[in-house]
Amino acid sequence: MRSFSVKWLLFLAPILPLWGDLFEEEIQSCKRDGDCSVFDHQEETGFFAFVSFSMPDSLWLEMSKGLEENGGTFVIEGIPNDDFQNFLEKVFDFRKMGILAPISIDPDAFEEYQITAVPTFVLEQKKGFRKVVGNVSVDYALRKLRGED
Repeated sequence: MRSFSVKWLLFLAPILPLWGDLFEEEIQSCKRDGDCSVFDHQEETGFFAFVSFSMPDSLWLEMSKGLEENGGTFVIEGIPNDDFQNFLEKVFDFRKMGILAPISIDPDAFEEYQITAVPTFVLEQKKGFRKVVGNVSVDYALRKLRGED
């Protein structure tokens, strides 16, 4: 899957003036102590939750816990309203709330997996993919995607 991971934001820091003010403490901790956990990104497992910032934060938090446990990744279609600063602030607020699952920006994946509603869960398989659409738990979605239910 082609994507832009939030981890790349760390590497963009020198060219983003807002970065220093918004993430100063986290950047210094990362440089000084090697604690870069706020910027961590997991390896892709082929399990994705397609989401939108229009969804309630409480749903993001619930889904994040399940994605973290199962190596999944959030996928958003793009930066809302093309407002990069607002996007960074939202992601940082998510991290502070405990929403720690990786977040990728991948508009092509929305087309590739024919995503028309969020949340939608996708599991890549050897031959294609399976998906579950709707506000269900991550565990339920995984059981359905694996054919266990």
